[in-house]
Amino acid sequence: MENKTTSVLVIEEHPLMRESLCTAINAETDLKIVETSSLDVNAFQLTISHYHDVLFLAEKPDIILLALGTHGTKELEALSNLRRKLHIPILALTRDEVKGQEQQALKYGAYAVLTKTASRLEMLQALRSIRSNG
Repeated sequence: MENKTTSVLVIEEHPLMRESLCTAINAETDLKIVETSSLDVNAFQLTISHYHDVLFLAEKPDIILLALGTHGTKELEALSNLRRKLHIPILALTRDEVKGQEQQALKYGAYAVLTKTASRLEMLQALRSIRSNG
């Protein structure tokens, strides 16, 4: 495995879930979170209205971890816009209760998809796989 640290931007609207994802990622020596105060806003609004803010980060992330909720097509369009404009692989976290969300996320440009019920280890493995293959 490479010695390069992979930077990850986490976009998650729920503060507790976002903090948990960031803590798990930052605990790894080969992964780090891209920190920015301008992204400390509601993730749904960020992805829908302000995805262009990601273009102006001091450090571009290597991977975007985008948690999808129940906001439907608008979130999927945001995923597509992020992917098209930034050319950064996106790992989408989907909800089990939203039927077809995994397939839709892939259709709209996600590099890979995990459900929010995945384990910490599965998420870390997915991030590393994207880094190796992306």
